[in-house]
Amino acid sequence: MEFLKDRGETIDLGARGSLIITAGGWKSYAKEEIDCESFLSLCGEYLGLRNRMKIRDAFNMVELNTVIFECERGVKHIPPWLVVAALDPENLSPSDPEEMGLLAFFDPLPTSYPGFILSDDFGQVSNMPCMCGRAGPVLQFCRRVKMLEDRGCALKMERGTVVVPDTR
Repeated sequence: MEFLKDRGETIDLGARGSLIITAGGWKSYAKEEIDCESFLSLCGEYLGLRNRMKIRDAFNMVELNTVIFECERGVKHIPPWLVVAALDPENLSPSDPEEMGLLAFFDPLPTSYPGFILSDDFGQVSNMPCMCGRAGPVLQFCRRVKMLEDRGCALKMERGTVVVPDTR
């Protein structure tokens, strides 16, 4: 969209029946991150997508084999095979329902490693009904854990700082 803005151009993806799906990649660009409403406004202005139902976000991690997609109402629905828990960061016990905690994932899809992941993300898991009519728990991502050093695999690989342990 910055490219289009710099050139004074727009695209009408709405006329083509297009859908935008965004997913992650903000760790390296945290200082450039914009809020959801600003992003939606830019999508309308430069891409011709003014219908919120045509712009979806997804939550995923390199370590997670499942992608959690937003519905047309902007709510991230947890698929039935994935268990997500919000844990108390002090003792890793389950947080109270509807309370923010450190997100943990129990994913049965990996076959080469255990699918138990304790993330660096804060969020909440809720069973509140969604206006879209889908049933089941939903995830609200709140923020990353504030740390002195980024620990994510993708960032470490990008910076060339992944250390492979000697297994001899």
